[in-house]
Amino acid sequence: MSRHFLQSPSRQQGLTLVELMVAMALGLILIAGVLWLFVNTRQANQTNQTLNEIQDSGRFALQFLKTDLQKSGWSNQQAFPAAASQLDEHIDGAATRDDQIIPGGDGQTTDVLTIQYHGATDCMGAVPAGPAGSDGVTRLVTNSYRLQTNADETSFDLACNGQPLIRNVERFEVVYGVDFGAASGARYFTADAVAATDWAKVRWVNLGLVMRAAREQGPDKTQSVFLFNEELPVTDGYMRKVFETSIHLPNYPRIAD
Repeated sequence: MSRHFLQSPSRQQGLTLVELMVAMALGLILIAGVLWLFVNTRQANQTNQTLNEIQDSGRFALQFLKTDLQKSGWSNQQAFPAAASQLDEHIDGAATRDDQIIPGGDGQTTDVLTIQYHGATDCMGAVPAGPAGSDGVTRLVTNSYRLQTNADETSFDLACNGQPLIRNVERFEVVYGVDFGAASGARYFTADAVAATDWAKVRWVNLGLVMRAAREQGPDKTQSVFLFNEELPVTDGYMRKVFETSIHLPNYPRIAD
């Protein structure tokens, strides 16, 4: 007759205090690593989103200005016969200025660029004041670009005819290329340096914009941006990007012929 002996189960032993502390430390390290990765990924995504917003705004601004400036000086000869053209200049030299104080802008300045051409609507889609041509639609369009303080007074807008067009434009600078003919070639001036008789000779416009992010990306820090080789130091946490372009003006005014 065989006998079966029951063995008592072995007693389960718990973790020692040292093992528990090591496990907790490893867990905290793992959690910290995951949190660090999450925070950095989130910051990188925010930075990329902000940069994309700045680039989109800057590209739109330059394309809008280029399209409008290339209309400057265009004259509808059918709607306005030569004797009644009303269009003497492609750039209104009397209304184009350099370094004008922005009202409410704490001393910040802006260039002012004013162009003219024949069209049905101005830069904001409004019908210009003044008489229409023989077609009943075409009028003298005058578009004036400058910076102005935005509604919440936190930054500046690029405005056309007093209406905000593009937000968070920190600097707007314009340089004019004057064509003095084959003998002297082209020379570039700011608006105040262009002689009254030379506005009709302006063939190129160099535009410079400094676009600023709508939100701060970090703590204040000293940084510099360069616009037309001019250093512009700033001390804050906003991201900025510079946009520059040169635009040829194809429509020469009659007085230059």
